[in-house]
Amino acid sequence: MLRNLWFALLAIRNRDRIPKLPRGMLATHYEAGSLTRKEREIMARLGTRDRQGIKAAMKRHKVKTPDALLELLEHQKPRRRFLYRLKMALGRLAGGYSKPPHIKEIKAVFQPRNREIEDRLKQIVRSYDE
Repeated sequence: MLRNLWFALLAIRNRDRIPKLPRGMLATHYEAGSLTRKEREIMARLGTRDRQGIKAAMKRHKVKTPDALLELLEHQKPRRRFLYRLKMALGRLAGGYSKPPHIKEIKAVFQPRNREIEDRLKQIVRSYDE
């Protein structure tokens, strides 16, 4: 029971380990090979996915080399969001919801078109099977 309590309130989730992309920085394509160690380290600290992101970060920090950029950047540290999780747990104990309570009804209004498409696809697949 203590292990479950620890995990529920104090464990670090994967989404907290991954750094968020800075505003305005999008990946055009992912490059795994042909990157230097320093470029990979910058990518890990900023969460960028390609060299364009590194160039944008260098421009944003007004730096000319990746070495100088590495000196400016701190390593991303995952956070334990204890108070947030405690508030959510207390809210659930009090009968509250962690998401909008009528989300199923709202989504059901917009789903009929998708169901029609699924039915058509099923008919097409059946016709090929026959």
